[in-house]
Amino acid sequence: MILHINDLLNRWALWSTRRASSGMGYPRQVIYTRLVGNGAAARMPDIDEESWAVEQSVQSLKHHRNLYEVVVEIYLTGGTSEQKAKALHCHRDTMYVRLHQSHIIVMNWLNENA
Repeated sequence: MILHINDLLNRWALWSTRRASSGMGYPRQVIYTRLVGNGAAARMPDIDEESWAVEQSVQSLKHHRNLYEVVVEIYLTGGTSEQKAKALHCHRDTMYVRLHQSHIIVMNWLNENA
């Protein structure tokens, strides 16, 4: 495990789940207020360039299906490592080997696209 990449992926997971649910599970603004306007439209959207770059690197893992599945399972779902390994249909040690391989690919992608 590469600690720096692990930290980036943890922040990405938090960003990703907040982005998917707008933070509370509800949209930030209903359609009516978008059409009428209430001053909130002038507010800048939350932009996290670092997490967006990590998102792109994670998407690049889709070419390596097992590695992509490990990242999604470890960072975006709850449970113990044994439960995660069972969901991935592999041994826990195999899961961690794949996680390390995915960390290397993410790190290389981020370095190449910096």
